[in-house]
Amino acid sequence: MSWSYDSAQLQTSLLYQIRFKMGDTDEDSPIFEDEELQFLIVQYGPSMNNILYQVVLSAINRLSATPDYTLGPYSEDGGNRVASLQTMLETLSRKLKASEGVKMKPPTTAPKFIYDIMSIKQ
Repeated sequence: MSWSYDSAQLQTSLLYQIRFKMGDTDEDSPIFEDEELQFLIVQYGPSMNNILYQVVLSAINRLSATPDYTLGPYSEDGGNRVASLQTMLETLSRKLKASEGVKMKPPTTAPKFIYDIMSIKQ
């Protein structure tokens, strides 16, 4: 598996755009491998918001499964990272709902058509 990020290619690489937007740009502590992100891009594309929503959701699931620990004076807690991703997820959820638009329900009354308006007697 591999990990890559090149900020010079942000204009052309969807993979790097997703890494940048979710903050997965540190090679020393990556959240996803390139192949995992490519899988999500193929599954949930072409909408960037939809892909990013799924990536952030997967990141929250992955980071939430990592336990916090303390060893002497050193401690590691992923709570801030998860909270930040949850905020991003809520924002993306609102964007996706707004882009869906208003969904109309079908009419509940019987249709009434007048085909020949000139022949109606008053």
